Amino acid sequence: MIIDSGVPHTILRATQFHSLLRTMFDSTSKLPLMLVPGFRFQPVDEAEVGLELATLAQAPPAGKAPEMGGPEIREAVDFARTYLAATGKKRTLVPLKVPGSTYRAYRAGGNLTPGRAVGVRTFEDYLT
Repeated sequence: MIIDSGVPHTILRATQFHSLLRTMFDSTSKLPLMLVPGFRFQPVDEAEVGLELATLAQAPPAGKAPEMGGPEIREAVDFARTYLAATGKKRTLVPLKVPGSTYRAYRAGGNLTPGRAVGVRTFEDYLT
């Protein structure tokens, strides 16, 4: 709607934040079996996105700005292993194929931007 409105605008599409993964893993690691989505993530640091937003806000409207993603694309189960190691928890990981059109798009990589992996801070950096 914004794009079609004719109103000058800037839209920045960013991949999921590190804190989303942390929150997801915090909640799913309470039981001995840890259910993990069966798709990939490319988490990006909130501060890096914030700096980009601040830069874009000081410039004239750009329409769709170049996307912004984190420095690495990995399966959710790999990020979950990193989380478990950082938190000292031991859980059995169970990859879960989540149904529905949204998650089908995720499995197809719709939540990724491999050509714009411009973030620097990794998930491991975030956890430490």
